[in-house]
Amino acid sequence: MTATIPHTASQPTPPASFSALSTHQPRDFQTQLQPTMRKIGSNWSVTIHDARGPQGDFTLDKNGFQLVNHTTAFQKHDYASEHHVKSDYYAEVEQMVKHATRASLDYLTLTRPLYKVHVDCTPDRVRSTIELSFRKCCALINIWRPLKPVYKDPLAYCDGSTVPDDDFVVRELNMPNGAPPKENSAVKVGAGHTWYYLYGQEEDEVTFIRCWDSKHGVVKRCPHSTVRDEAMEEMEDRESIEARCLVFKDE
Repeated sequence: MTATIPHTASQPTPPASFSALSTHQPRDFQTQLQPTMRKIGSNWSVTIHDARGPQGDFTLDKNGFQLVNHTTAFQKHDYASEHHVKSDYYAEVEQMVKHATRASLDYLTLTRPLYKVHVDCTPDRVRSTIELSFRKCCALINIWRPLKPVYKDPLAYCDGSTVPDDDFVVRELNMPNGAPPKENSAVKVGAGHTWYYLYGQEEDEVTFIRCWDSKHGVVKRCPHSTVRDEAMEEMEDRESIEARCLVFKDE
């Protein structure tokens, strides 16, 4: 679902520097990650570290992901309405991203969960979407929010600074109904990759994930995946919403 974001909206609470809202103790766990292509490796075991721990402050530029506190005006039942999502939630996301990145937005689209390690685009795919010659800097960022506390099938994200460029592999996606194929980035097995999540992530704890950034000297992309925690398999199914944002900065 893709739409141009509206520019008249209710004002959400601005995001602040991240502070954990949950009283849970940090909880790491072991899991198996799945590559998006078998030819680049088989499942591999990793530790998923709880970002509530003492690891420090994560930023898009340093790590490729960022955790943000943001109180939404949306009620859970509002997300079932495509009209409300496009007219109201998109506007909330626009203001949240502008506040956190000091950038402007061009469009938003909703995305679906994937249980395989990936990045949702390739550099060439971003460049084909826009004319970079008219802007000095652009980025593609996913904004992921739980609709209730998440214990089962959390979203995990890899510190992009631990992933060499050679570990990214272009993967062609076959689209339905005869549409032209698209590309995203698969990720090779990497012993040095470091993964994080938020245990019991709450509705007002939002994750920013960078898919690409044209700036130099920053982490340009962040591999991520829905992951399974065997100890949480009996918990309620996850409910979440993710919006993908095309972001511009003129400086």
